[in-house]
Amino acid sequence: MTSRFTARQKQIMEKVFAERNPVKWIAAVENETLTFDEIEAACDLLNAEFNMEGLKDNFEPNEYGIEVEAVLDIVNRPRLK
Repeated sequence: MTSRFTARQKQIMEKVFAERNPVKWIAAVENETLTFDEIEAACDLLNAEFNMEGLKDNFEPNEYGIEVEAVLDIVNRPRLK
């Protein structure tokens, strides 16, 4: 099975999900087996990371913020179907 994530995107998820068994969460995102509540929790964590680390002083996304947004889009995709 080919990963939907780049190595960098996996690094971001490992950082963001560090306290929540990142290997399990990444696999669940890959396989789209997260419940809607789990997707919500993952999106909350990614949004917090974006707000804390992903914005420039002028509130535009920095390079890391753009990367976090890309991960967020993939994680949130099942809710939008």
